[in-house]
Amino acid sequence: MSAPMPVTGPATPLTVRKLTVYCPIAATTLSALARGELDALALDASAAPILRFLEGCPELGALGAYRGVCEVTIGLEAFTPVAGAQPTVGEIGQPSRGATAAITTYAKATLPAERLEALVAEIIRLHPWELPVIELSQVALIGEQRTPAQPGAAGERTRP
Repeated sequence: MSAPMPVTGPATPLTVRKLTVYCPIAATTLSALARGELDALALDASAAPILRFLEGCPELGALGAYRGVCEVTIGLEAFTPVAGAQPTVGEIGQPSRGATAAITTYAKATLPAERLEALVAEIIRLHPWELPVIELSQVALIGEQRTPAQPGAAGERTRP
């Protein structure tokens, strides 16, 4: 077992914009994910275009030495379309349920508002829902910058 990476500085909050996009996923994608086929989401007709955009966008998902950072949470959505709606799935007046993915990524807090608006507009264009659900908030990420321990460094366990 390797030793934990040493802390190189105090935990300083990193203020970022958090962007979460909710999108439907097919029942077959949900089943594949439940079987441990984690790449299934990248093949889903609704989620794949959004994931590809997020992963390919240099302004989104850049944290430290990492790019394309996103988290995906699988869940269940429930809604009832009412008169005037043009639902992608379901029928007017009938409760509907389906599998959904919440895809979360981050942008620097200093990203100009006009650029962020353009990125969100592209996500909306790629989104299959009549009314895409996209959350945008400012958050502080708390963590410690760590570096790999050097052999023989103080506090490092050595293997016999």
